[in-house]
Amino acid sequence: MIDFHNEHRCKTCLTIQSLTEEVLNSTFASEKKAGTITFRTVNVDDEANAKLAEEFGAYGSALFLHVHKNGKAEKIDLTEWAFMSANDAAKFKAELTKKLRAAL
Repeated sequence: MIDFHNEHRCKTCLTIQSLTEEVLNSTFASEKKAGTITFRTVNVDDEANAKLAEEFGAYGSALFLHVHKNGKAEKIDLTEWAFMSANDAAKFKAELTKKLRAAL
């Protein structure tokens, strides 16, 4: 998973990161430890991240599930869903868990 953000972050952006980390650290702890699931935050304002941000079309806040399966890579943009769901922590965590399980 990749959480793109600008230098200055809003409350919702920080909530999305926090909820995502909670799900990954609790429900998917063994997958994180094994490296099956990774989580990375990327500041799009940092020139060093320009190529990656461009690859994902992320020029501000964005949340992507980047799945590598059967030799193929798929970028799943969760941004709109994340912003619409961030105000309900339980719903966000349950739905993200479903999305991650489906991707595994």
